[in-house]
Amino acid sequence: FDDDAFFIMPLEEIRDFAKKYKKLIKLPLCITGATPSTITKEKLSALVDSGLVGMRMGIQTAGEKTKKLYKRRYTNKQVEKSVKLLNEFRHRTEMPKFDFILDNPWETDDDLVESLNFLSSLPTPITLNFFSLLFYPPLFLSPKDEIKIGVYHHRVTIAHYLQLLLVVWLEVLPHHHSWLGSKFGWLFRVS
Repeated sequence: FDDDAFFIMPLEEIRDFAKKYKKLIKLPLCITGATPSTITKEKLSALVDSGLVGMRMGIQTAGEKTKKLYKRRYTNKQVEKSVKLLNEFRHRTEMPKFDFILDNPWETDDDLVESLNFLSSLPTPITLNFFSLLFYPPLFLSPKDEIKIGVYHHRVTIAHYLQLLLVVWLEVLPHHHSWLGSKFGWLFRVS
């Protein structure tokens, strides 16, 4: 299901859905949209019992300023709690996937570092999906978008470099944590 509001349903509706899904559909279930403020252990347990094998949740950013811009009304504590809940079921599901938005022309390097520090504090294993913030006129986040859009091209380079660095760190060099720690310890918490 690709529904960001799936977990907003009350627990009894989730349990009813899970029971019917398991009995009638009998296929693996993947929910490709969830928000941190609506996930509970009870809802996850019912869905995993019905065949939930994978899930994707939108984090988008850890920066408080950027969350306000995106109108994301959840805290980093709620995100952390949701990630921990998902990891409780990791023995029965795929690695959880989390969406993150890059290339925002109003995010400073400090905002990006704040988000990266938060990401590095989350329990692993996880999969991170990075997406570029794209503007489709006439839909803008604010009237300033048209004026500051020139900054966007510079930000793409920085964000893509950080994305590549994360991919290398998380996927290509999983057995070289000590080398990464010596080079990028200030940016990542490496154990």
